[in-house]
Amino acid sequence: MRAARADEEVEAALRLRYRVFCEGQGVDLAAEQDGRDGEALQLVALDGGRVVGTCRVLLEDGLARLARMAVEPGHRGRGIGAALLAEADHAMRDAGADRIRLHAQTASRGVYDRAGYEPQGQEFIEEGIAHLAMEKRLAGRRPVPELRIDPLSGLRVIVAGERGERPGAWLAAADRPPIDPETDPFLEGHEDRTPPELYALREGGGPPDSPGWRVRVVPNLYPALEPGGPGPEESDPLASGRGEPELFAGRPATGAHEVVVNGPDSVSSLHDLGADGLATAMGVWRERMRAHHDAAYVHVIVNEGARAGASLPHTHAQLYALPFVPAAVARERERFTAYFERTQGRNLLADVLQEEVRRRDRLVAVDGEAVAICPFASRGPFHVQIVPRSPASRFEDAGPLGAAMLHDVLGRMGAAIGEGTVPALNLWVRTAPRGASTFCWRIDVLPRLTHPAGLEMGAGVELCVLAPERAAELLRDAAPV
Repeated sequence: MRAARADEEVEAALRLRYRVFCEGQGVDLAAEQDGRDGEALQLVALDGGRVVGTCRVLLEDGLARLARMAVEPGHRGRGIGAALLAEADHAMRDAGADRIRLHAQTASRGVYDRAGYEPQGQEFIEEGIAHLAMEKRLAGRRPVPELRIDPLSGLRVIVAGERGERPGAWLAAADRPPIDPETDPFLEGHEDRTPPELYALREGGGPPDSPGWRVRVVPNLYPALEPGGPGPEESDPLASGRGEPELFAGRPATGAHEVVVNGPDSVSSLHDLGADGLATAMGVWRERMRAHHDAAYVHVIVNEGARAGASLPHTHAQLYALPFVPAAVARERERFTAYFERTQGRNLLADVLQEEVRRRDRLVAVDGEAVAICPFASRGPFHVQIVPRSPASRFEDAGPLGAAMLHDVLGRMGAAIGEGTVPALNLWVRTAPRGASTFCWRIDVLPRLTHPAGLEMGAGVELCVLAPERAAELLRDAAPV
């Protein structure tokens, strides 16, 4: 990503613009080539020496005007547009500009939103295409990556917003193709294609494994846990005292692994259930968690989209009744307990939430039951936590579900990220492990917009390429789909 260095690169950029704007969008050639290219800074993105992206910038009295952003169709979704915008920022800041202004095609607004541009006025038509004037103020220096400590887990996260501007930093929001009803084993009427049901919500009654249900629970066909009792608590094999330690400890993975089919129709997102349908599904999550009260920990998840690990597109949750408390949950339990003791009875997450509401810069939305925030130490772009307004240890206990807030947040994500389509995501319910004396449940939603790599997998340090403050701002401004 750099300024064009030779006439050949400038000519290649002009040819790319002609293909994208004139041939692809029907823009008049005279409007596209307005005679100002000779006085502009031409930026190019190269792939093997070939120009695959370009834009130009003009500087006038401290105001930079960016235009003619074009990326080869086969190279879109790889972060090239974001990287060109970042290069323009750096070049214009060094040249003394304090602002950059552009006319963004409305259909591509998302890339400019994420880069920090703000709309100026109303949408307008230019060359037959809907546009929006946008502007960005340039800071005096580049933002420094920040190391943040998650107050709930104590784990460290690096927030490095500028890394989101490099090529390939973002995964394109994937479309969700319609589900073929003939191949959908979770569709109402296909009950014979699943294991025998464990539970179903049938308001009109009816026998098991028959149509007429609203939410249905079946054993996972490929279980991660062997059905059985809770089994012994997990212990450290090296802490057995004197003698030979058990270096290669193993035991049967017993418990329960269930699938909760969130609705009878072939839809791929929780958001498509509607607010009432989502509340019904979440009520069944709660019911099944109660059914496994003797497990050391009950973990409920939703994977949406192949990128997030979903093997079947029909919206469904999974429940794991585990015979041990996972390390991540145990770590949070310890911090909740220590905070409770240190503050003479205060709840850690309740205090975090109170401070987030006071500061408001990471606040997404509030309703009568719950609050949505982008957490201070977000694990990825647009990470959202949904927290009950009144602290409650266990999601499975009676009380608010946060369903309306979850539906609202998913709609905002669809508007801000997926151009109307809710992105692939992972969702999990964090609840108190068995025997925990102080805790507070929450729901985490993490869109799959970046690749975890060696830092995350090897060191356990999450790298977030969009500041949670900016993510919250974009979600607040988004009209839910």
